[in-house]
Amino acid sequence: MKLSLAQLSLWLRWIALTTIGGLSGLLITMVLPLDSLFFIGSYTLASVLACMGQWLLLNKLINARKGWIATGLAGLITPIVLLMSAAQLGALAGTGNPLLHNLLTYLGVGIGGLLSGLLLGNLQRAAVLQRCLDETRGWTLATGLAWGFGWAIGTTIPGIDPPTANDPVRIIIGWLVSWVIIGAITGGMLLYLLPSKREQPAQAKKEIVHESKQL
Repeated sequence: MKLSLAQLSLWLRWIALTTIGGLSGLLITMVLPLDSLFFIGSYTLASVLACMGQWLLLNKLINARKGWIATGLAGLITPIVLLMSAAQLGALAGTGNPLLHNLLTYLGVGIGGLLSGLLLGNLQRAAVLQRCLDETRGWTLATGLAWGFGWAIGTTIPGIDPPTANDPVRIIIGWLVSWVIIGAITGGMLLYLLPSKREQPAQAKKEIVHESKQL
């Protein structure tokens, strides 16, 4: 599918708003004294702010409900799922093979991201997209894949072992990469679904009135 300039602009704005929101969540929690709550707080706030950024654009396109922002609360379970899946798969390699251990751990992060993304995508589809679009198939899977690939690839930048895993610069770059990937994949799916936009009743009524005046 060949993209027009308008579609390319929309895609890039979606990526930018998603990334700015997600990265802002990390930066805000980095300066707050959250201590043990930092991990959960950063993912939750990042998810909500990323959804808020998306809603700012989505609302102009399909008059989306603000419930889109609330779906970002699905990010609350993300760190728990990421840690559990990464730990379970990483443990399969034991301690004798660091390379296999790291690969399985990153795979676990990807699976955890996939599960979190599937939950988020399903909430967004049910709460908002199905009310505005005639075609929504693929959104849940695309969001799941976006989160899976995004967090798996982004996590490789700081890594999982000290000292790089605790390096703030590496962490920020990793999150930047994660959210760009998430924005790129979900933005591409949005472009695919937008042609099925359902005509809003208010807009339809306005057009009928306009046509009757012309007659």
